[in-house]
Amino acid sequence: MNIRLDVAIRDIVGRTGRNIIRAIIAGERDPKKLASLADIRVKKSQEEIALSLKGEWKEDLIYLLQDCFSTYEYYREKIVLCDKQIKLLLDNYLQQKPTALKPLQVKRKKKTHKNSLSFDLRPFAYQILGVGLYEVENISHATVLSILSVIGDDGMQKFPSAKHFVSWLRLAPNNKITQNKFYFDCYFL
Repeated sequence: MNIRLDVAIRDIVGRTGRNIIRAIIAGERDPKKLASLADIRVKKSQEEIALSLKGEWKEDLIYLLQDCFSTYEYYREKIVLCDKQIKLLLDNYLQQKPTALKPLQVKRKKKTHKNSLSFDLRPFAYQILGVGLYEVENISHATVLSILSVIGDDGMQKFPSAKHFVSWLRLAPNNKITQNKFYFDCYFL
């Protein structure tokens, strides 16, 4: 097929990429019409996009594209269903657990990404753990969900201080000085 959609747009499974792929699967082959499907936020011009969409259209590769794209959409649907199930389980858990915590005051909204959970995990994490992990810079939904699943609801009380928790996460450096030599080992999660 020798088209280069990845050169034209940065994210081929973003809105523009999905629209162009759907049009190709539906039978559209004109590069200018395909380029006109680009979102206004795409940095490249429609002419540049059209140039990258010129090529030979082979039916076997079109079929392969259709098959791969339908698999991608299937998995995206499954991820959304999984997110709904996680939210349902967290709702049920919080209804069973009495809590005396005040509602979470969101100071700032963290930027969500396309692969983030489809719901806001912050209130659940705060009610279960009792601390606002999202106040830590660069902590993501996946990290908080992992912490929730590993240490459980009473896990934060097991750590006497924040330093102990950071050490358990292996985010604290291990500084050793032996015979005038300085060793710096940093462990990451």
